[in-house]
Amino acid sequence: MIVDFSGRLSELIDPAAQPELLGSGFRFLEGPVWNSSGGYLLFCDWQEHKIQRWSQQDGITVFREQSNSATGLTYDPAGNLLAAERRASHGTDGGRRVSRIAPDGSIQGIATHFNGGQLSSPNDLICLANGDVIFTDPDGGLEHSDGTKEPREVPFNGVYRLSAADQTVHAVTGDIEAPNGLVKRDDSPDLLVADRGVIRNVNMTTGAVSTFIELVHDDIKGSADGMKLDARGNLYVSGGKEGIWVITPEAEVLGFINVGEQAINLAWGGDDWKTLFVACRNALYRVPMQVAGQQLNPR
Repeated sequence: MIVDFSGRLSELIDPAAQPELLGSGFRFLEGPVWNSSGGYLLFCDWQEHKIQRWSQQDGITVFREQSNSATGLTYDPAGNLLAAERRASHGTDGGRRVSRIAPDGSIQGIATHFNGGQLSSPNDLICLANGDVIFTDPDGGLEHSDGTKEPREVPFNGVYRLSAADQTVHAVTGDIEAPNGLVKRDDSPDLLVADRGVIRNVNMTTGAVSTFIELVHDDIKGSADGMKLDARGNLYVSGGKEGIWVITPEAEVLGFINVGEQAINLAWGGDDWKTLFVACRNALYRVPMQVAGQQLNPR
């Protein structure tokens, strides 16, 4: 399960730790997020257009039907759930937007357009302490199973910032080919954004894009989808069959954490935030860790 290149991965996870299967039989899992006040995990089975819920007491239950293929979830400082909706579920008027789901279940689209054009297919998102929402918008959700593709209304794949002050949407950058998962260190003005086999560094003030790290180790070439940080600033990147890449703030690869199948996305949680929940394509796991995860607007 643990591949330690550096001899230091054991500081973060017990080499004898084993993943625990929490549920299986899903179509395609994405976007887990932990609710600490309720003691449960939410995660997206996006091809089924559902947001699922897991708790120790109740196991797997459905949190929301007709989720508009939500693939990313987070919370804002007020405790609202935010969702990146890839495309509309059948018979709904949502999709291709960032939505806000209040504790009473009411839903509102809060980011739908940029410069008059409808967003393509929001994929992942984070919410800053001031309430600003940062989200990625590639165009993958415009593709249909028969190979046809809806026309895009915004001419680039973007990383955006939704201002909490005035609800306007600003482009942070349109210079990343396939923006996907994203994280922000508490002490940094920059974002890290997954771009297939590369992690990009994006300056949120200037929009300048640089390469933080290419996911290459010996003959292994990784693929980035979901990303999270731990409390020490280490980066955890999921998406490849080799497992979850663990990378220091200095861009050193410490090793891999492999749960036995391809990890798509991940989230920190548990009572002490030392549990790593791993969403694979068809199954959900949890892994005990020796380090706590970054807590952004924990609920």
